[in-house]
Amino acid sequence: AEDFDAHLDGPDGIDKVLQDTGAYGVKAMHEITHDSDASGRLSASIMYITNKGLSNGIRKPAIKSEDKLEQPTEERTMIVGSGAPHALYRETYSGLHTHFEGHKEFVDSMKDWVEREFGIIADGPPEDREAFYLILDHVRNSVTEGKPFIEPNVERITKYGLKQLKKSVIAFLNSKAHKESK
Repeated sequence: AEDFDAHLDGPDGIDKVLQDTGAYGVKAMHEITHDSDASGRLSASIMYITNKGLSNGIRKPAIKSEDKLEQPTEERTMIVGSGAPHALYRETYSGLHTHFEGHKEFVDSMKDWVEREFGIIADGPPEDREAFYLILDHVRNSVTEGKPFIEPNVERITKYGLKQLKKSVIAFLNSKAHKESK
């Protein structure tokens, strides 16, 4: 790995593989989320980041700062996924709402959603307010099945990364830089 890294310009060979694999992972996750992402926030928050801070997230000005992934500290590591607070529930399920943590944000999000999806103005006429609170109550008191976007891609992304690494090492071993280093 050291020879491979030392003889390439710019980011090292493994970083290039991690970046390529991260971009592949983001695309694979978007294939699942884009059809049913009501606000677009989940899809916008899907990103990768390497231990050196190389990321596709920096080119997304629309991404909320709280949705960004934490930079891994382990060498030659890349994380791909979403830091959006609701990503976990989309991946697994949402349970009954039993406490009021995040209440205001949830209600604001629901207001936007019912207006966009049903044309209901939550703070509008009495019939809209009533409809909104019925929908809100239903969502709060229901278990919503998840629609995983990470788990179905773990093996696929890993295989892709290993394939890209193998191609890069073979290309390096056949390169002039490697042959001259012998």
